Amino acid sequence: RPACRLIASARALPATADKAETPADANVLRVLFERRAGLLVWAAGIAFLGAVFVSLTKTVIQPLMSIPALTQFFGGFVQGKLYTSFLGFFWLSTAELLFAAFAIAQVARWSAEDSDGRLEVILSQPQSRAIVIVERATSLAFGAAVIAAGSGVVVGIASHNQGMDISSERLAEGSLLLVPFALVFAAAGSVLAAWNPRAAVGLLGAFAFASYLTAELGPLFNWPAWVQDFSAFKLFGMPLSSGIDRTGLVTMIAIIIIGFASWLFPTVPMSLLLIRSTLRDGLRVGLAIGAGVAVVDAVYAA
Repeated sequence: RPACRLIASARALPATADKAETPADANVLRVLFERRAGLLVWAAGIAFLGAVFVSLTKTVIQPLMSIPALTQFFGGFVQGKLYTSFLGFFWLSTAELLFAAFAIAQVARWSAEDSDGRLEVILSQPQSRAIVIVERATSLAFGAAVIAAGSGVVVGIASHNQGMDISSERLAEGSLLLVPFALVFAAAGSVLAAWNPRAAVGLLGAFAFASYLTAELGPLFNWPAWVQDFSAFKLFGMPLSSGIDRTGLVTMIAIIIIGFASWLFPTVPMSLLLIRSTLRDGLRVGLAIGAGVAVVDAVYAA
């Protein structure tokens, strides 16, 4: 059975010579072109939801603004512009969940390639594993950037039409921050796919759901800080009202690098430890452990 799937996968791929002559950027463009319909659906759907959230924010907040007592209360509570704070909280938190779902959908494709033999065919053409990782990460980043840019533009236009004073710079920063956020889940998915391709999607979906609940319910029920630090959603912060959390951004970049790099080596448990340590103890601890693992690997290889 595996041999049959491998042969079928080989027939679906171009010839070896053609593949060897195809640069990585051309492969990324080919992947994006092949998936243009799905990407358009994701972009249009999320942009439409963004416009809906802008309208709902205006509808909900405007009556409250007519009550002086509530205006003073909300003004002190959100510590900033009311429309900006509410839109950032409700819309961007929903956008985070949608981008996590987008990343999980891409991980499902990668897991299918890893489990049905197509990856082995690609690597034998020849194609290095590092190039495959770069192509996957780059194609996902470009796709997420298209969706983020489209939704950001629609939310900005809708906010302007509704007379809501939203900073264009903050909106652009918050929208583009969704790209590394999606890559965090993709990197975690690559770790799981290297360990168990068939269970990767389910485990990643469970992690995303638990992470979202932790971010939403942790502050409400006063959960310990170390529990809330396990949530990937906490790394995103509140860019629309407070600006980009630089510590969270650097931590996301570290997780992305560790996650995708772990696919090159059979050290998945250690990769999970590095991601866990980075989330719980900070970037310095995660990088220190990573450096130690690299030294041990180098000594062992020698």
